[in-house]
Amino acid sequence: MQVFGYRVRSPAATYSIAVQKAPDRLLIELELPQLPIAAHHNLILHWVLLVGLLDFFTHLLVGRLIGLLGDERSQTAAALAAALPDLDVILMLAGLYVRLPPLATHRGLTHSVFTSTLLAAAATLAGVLTGYFKPAHLPYAVAGALSHITLDYLTTGGIPVFYPLSARRYAADLFYYIDPLVAVASFPLSLALAMRVAGKRAILAFSLYLLAYGAARLAFKLIALRAAASLAASRVYPTPLPNRWLIPSDKGLVAYTIPSRG
Repeated sequence: MQVFGYRVRSPAATYSIAVQKAPDRLLIELELPQLPIAAHHNLILHWVLLVGLLDFFTHLLVGRLIGLLGDERSQTAAALAAALPDLDVILMLAGLYVRLPPLATHRGLTHSVFTSTLLAAAATLAGVLTGYFKPAHLPYAVAGALSHITLDYLTTGGIPVFYPLSARRYAADLFYYIDPLVAVASFPLSLALAMRVAGKRAILAFSLYLLAYGAARLAFKLIALRAAASLAASRVYPTPLPNRWLIPSDKGLVAYTIPSRG
């Protein structure tokens, strides 16, 4: 059963991106025909805008927050490593062309504790060789990379935490796939930091906002889980609205809004 989706039209074909219910999780699925790479430009543009502009900035900010424990370049190392796993959006170009599912999937092979750590180490090593980073910046980079894995684990859809040892995807189903109430805070703050009109206090304020919003979502989820018990369900799935959840039932996914009208 499709829960959420949209279609991208191009002169060559129509593509479908949908969130679908699986036995143990929600799947983010991409369906497209076998076409030359030039025919995928609209699809690629949508994914770059959707993932790159929204999800990307949240990871950068959390990376910078971790880097506050060190010097200014510690912030750079942590923020860079926190953003690197989303390079798979670029890898989708190759994946769409050669039809390799591990590549043609966001939050795929780069979103594990192993591959993200390797990316962080490689980026830090490159910085050390050029004289920009020092070996002492490596722990900040690794922490930034793992923060990316942690944040994406908290969303629906799941990530392959232990890839390549296991392709199983894990998800806490606390936040929506790309949560709009996180994005609306992270995007303008990232611009303000880039223009140097905001500093450490703004990053700390964002972290408090993220914690408070996460706590509110957790409270709503616990309420939704109580409602799910009446339907003999043990899981609920988030939507873009923090007070609206999806409960699996024999008739499919049932939307539950808090406060309940029933």
